[in-house]
Amino acid sequence: MSFCPVCSNCIKPKSPISCVSHNDMNTIYANLTSGGECWIDLDDSFDVISIDSTYHNCNDLKLYFKNLNFEAALRSVASPQDFWISVEYLTYLEFDTGNISSKVSHTIHFTNEGDFMTLIIALMQENIGNLSFCINNLSIFPYALL
Repeated sequence: MSFCPVCSNCIKPKSPISCVSHNDMNTIYANLTSGGECWIDLDDSFDVISIDSTYHNCNDLKLYFKNLNFEAALRSVASPQDFWISVEYLTYLEFDTGNISSKVSHTIHFTNEGDFMTLIIALMQENIGNLSFCINNLSIFPYALL
């Protein structure tokens, strides 16, 4: 059992969904590629993969995930397994009267089977719309966030 370093609450998967194993998270980590646009780190204490990005003005989510080798990395372990990703990005909108920028975060739950990448990209694109954005961080969690 792990404990949150901030609030000291026990971190455990919400029933009936189980955690992805430590070995599977290591396999995913080993199959991700940074391509010089991000730093990838695996927190061994919580088995969370964190991808800090320098992928600016990203208007092509398919290219972002392709450069990470994201789909292949998640398919490198047995399926179906439940994953949660948290994506943080900045958006920017320019008006005649001024500019607005905002920090947005999405938490997405999915299984690594079927055409999961198309669904993730469609969901994110629906929420982003036509805004310009920069992805700051993408984290892959082996346990429930919702």
